[in-house]
Amino acid sequence: MPSLPTEIIVDILARLPVKTLIRFKCVCKSWRSLIADPHFVQEHLDRATKDADTHRRRLLLSTFPLQSINYEAADEDIDAAVMFDFPLKIPNRKAEIVGSCNGLICLLVDSDSIILWNPSTRDAKELPKPYAVTDDNKLSYGFGFDSGIDDYKLVRVARPATSSDFDKTIVEVFVLKTNFWRRIDVDPNIVLYGPGNLLNGVLHWFVEREIDQDLLGAIVSFDLAAEKFDEVLLLPDPDVVNISIRDFRVLGEYPSIVCSNFDDYVEIWVMKEYGVKASWTKVVTIESETAPIYEDWVAALWFSKNDEVLIDVDGKILAMYNPKEKTRRNLMVHGDCAWFETFMYVESLVSPFCNDGSR
Repeated sequence: MPSLPTEIIVDILARLPVKTLIRFKCVCKSWRSLIADPHFVQEHLDRATKDADTHRRRLLLSTFPLQSINYEAADEDIDAAVMFDFPLKIPNRKAEIVGSCNGLICLLVDSDSIILWNPSTRDAKELPKPYAVTDDNKLSYGFGFDSGIDDYKLVRVARPATSSDFDKTIVEVFVLKTNFWRRIDVDPNIVLYGPGNLLNGVLHWFVEREIDQDLLGAIVSFDLAAEKFDEVLLLPDPDVVNISIRDFRVLGEYPSIVCSNFDDYVEIWVMKEYGVKASWTKVVTIESETAPIYEDWVAALWFSKNDEVLIDVDGKILAMYNPKEKTRRNLMVHGDCAWFETFMYVESLVSPFCNDGSR
């Protein structure tokens, strides 16, 4: 192995899973130095995010304890959940997943502590607390990477429950390199629900606005580089999708929505060309007669190599739905949680300490 050129060694190691690389760091100082090198970390991340193979892609569940499920296990109906000790050894705490980017997970713990965590390496860092807000504020978070400054940003939007001239939306941005929060002069004048969905350096939220006494859906964005809100994605016209939108998220490389008429079926739509309203395309219809959808909320998480779709039903059930056979099989979920959140992530060596000099 020592006789091989360094570029060949890097190419071989970049194909390996994180667990193996962590063991290899103990083999010798030169390997430890190579695997810890930022250029190798980036090479490993690039391969993991670009490969069609899904062996490094995971689904994180906010159960207690936290757990992840890999893509291949879902495809092959294997119980391969990995249970995690809580980051930073904080016992008996409920974690909310507010973002995922490049293998880093952002967790909100008991609506108080914010933790940046790599579940593959188990490294974790507690972030400084943002400015205090009142208990009745509606909070929404988004986490992503700003390639312009080569750094990670966390966004918090705090809006009062009742709007007035004296209570305005507060938008704060945390930058990992600076390690502190700052307020920005932005008022989206909307209520954001849930965590932001990241696509190409832009966070997205589904919102509803009252226009002429009608509630109309829209997708707003926050550009992490420009730190600016915008309404960029128009939804299909009501005569095309004349049912309720139940969920919005990024599905693979596309914005997607899940629609339901509550009784007969659920539809999954994707925007094939970003920003082009006419490119919304229905890709799957889930009929309740052949695959009961239970309550009133369904999220599409990914399409498998077998053309099945993984769905999250009411935060209680994970299931693989086969559109061709119109069948559903539930996946095993461990842990103690009456309701869980789901977030996709990729295995990586990226450290939550990578930009602040701590490591």
